[in-house]
Amino acid sequence: MPDNASDRRRSHPSSLRNREPIGQVLQTHLPARSRVLEIAAGTGEQAVYLSRLLAADYWLPTDANPTAIDSIDAWRETD
Repeated sequence: MPDNASDRRRSHPSSLRNREPIGQVLQTHLPARSRVLEIAAGTGEQAVYLSRLLAADYWLPTDANPTAIDSIDAWRETD
């Protein structure tokens, strides 16, 4: 989770709360080395977690909100 004002990564409690149950469901439905397009990725926090967990070959988180895109980019840069 971001710990200083200059950190562009955004976080939301629901992301931390939901990522494990979402990961468990996706593990049963996605084959290894999947290609995933995530729509309305929000903070990008789950994209980093899930792409690692699922060993996705390619994970593209997207969002219409420019602030969300900035956060997604920041999460990906620190991964």
